[in-house]
Amino acid sequence: MLHCTRYLKESKMAAGSDVMLMTLSPLYYTLEDIQVHNMSNDTWLIIHDKVYDVTSFLEEHPGGEEVLLEQAGADATESFEDVGHSTDAREMLQQFCIGELHMMRTSLLSRGQNGTHPSNFDICRRFSLQ
Repeated sequence: MLHCTRYLKESKMAAGSDVMLMTLSPLYYTLEDIQVHNMSNDTWLIIHDKVYDVTSFLEEHPGGEEVLLEQAGADATESFEDVGHSTDAREMLQQFCIGELHMMRTSLLSRGQNGTHPSNFDICRRFSLQ
């Protein structure tokens, strides 16, 4: 099973104290959110309900970048499993995990003022479920 290790960090004050508590919540994306990341300069994939930004890996992929671009913005689980990736490849994949797939029909992410999708690091606009 693949696990995502990137999470949204949330801070809040512990009730009745001066102690700051840090909680970790997974970042969730809808299929609609992911589908717009389908180009060579912005490539996201879904594998086993985890979301991966593989943009920086395109040129390094042993099977060629075309293989990843064919699946960009979509669920690549079947293709990923059909190839029979090694344990090393599965472990390497984890560094590209940015969140998890949320099964909702419409996006709950805020859009930028110009209607663009928020960047990977713009966590203020990401939707996170507790």
